[in-house]
Amino acid sequence: MPAELEARARNLFDTWGVLDRLAHVQVVWNSRLRTTAGRSRPRALQIELNPNLLARVPERIDEVLAHEAAHLATALTHGPRVRHHGPEWTSLMEAVGLEPRARHEFPVSGLTRVPSYYLHQCLDCGERKITRLAREKRSCGCPASSLRVFRAPRSTAGLAALRRHGG
Repeated sequence: MPAELEARARNLFDTWGVLDRLAHVQVVWNSRLRTTAGRSRPRALQIELNPNLLARVPERIDEVLAHEAAHLATALTHGPRVRHHGPEWTSLMEAVGLEPRARHEFPVSGLTRVPSYYLHQCLDCGERKITRLAREKRSCGCPASSLRVFRAPRSTAGLAALRRHGG
């Protein structure tokens, strides 16, 4: 199916007059996307689509593909600093008969990630820090290889478990 989607993207690029510069765009399914329907990656000449979300609304795949293809065409013709859903992008969406929507209203229940707490613990010096971020700047001077990160659900029980862990 990616080959079929790439052909559809090429048709859009042809309509917009940029096919010569975007003929080699790759369309891939990215199951790591949670609630995002799609994402364009101009430097990689790639469009990523969310298979889990789009399986719920298969009739909207062409709309999402056009949305992301318009981002690639806009970035290519106007540079990387062009407004994501600005007038240049809007005109491309309208040129193919689609409503220029910045956000989707697809059903996302069950696709969101459970919020977590993270325990960052240095095995060398014993420093411990509980945060809401998986990546945290380290304040101890120990080697990065000595840092361990543990995750628990963002709840009272999860926080209590991290406070007890290793400690």
